[in-house]
Amino acid sequence: APPKPEPRSSEDEYVAHFLEMARICRQHGAWFGILLPVYRDPALPGSDPDHPEDRGDPEEGFRMTRYRELLRDTARDNHVPALEIPELTERSWPKNKDLFGERIHPNAAGHRIMAERLAAFLAEPLAHPGSK
Repeated sequence: APPKPEPRSSEDEYVAHFLEMARICRQHGAWFGILLPVYRDPALPGSDPDHPEDRGDPEEGFRMTRYRELLRDTARDNHVPALEIPELTERSWPKNKDLFGERIHPNAAGHRIMAERLAAFLAEPLAHPGSK
């Protein structure tokens, strides 16, 4: 079996990257918001009814949930706007199956939902550019 990929960054590094982007934006008077990570399903073995033989990747599923929770809490604590799209998270599994090409990448239907939510999320700062 191929080796399991390692996370690109630790939880602390992951959150710190977003905080640094927010700091730089604020320093330059720019608005900053976060689109929280999307992920299709819990990635548990046998959780896909169409592919019960799929071994999944529970570690990745847990990591994506944890990253989203940490980022959401950190954004709240630091007054950084954050957008979560519940239909594009594992909490909506298996109803969201038709919104993804695979676990981490939404398909055209998923991207349509994402675009609609992002447009609404950006409406306020675009309407009031001086507000933070």
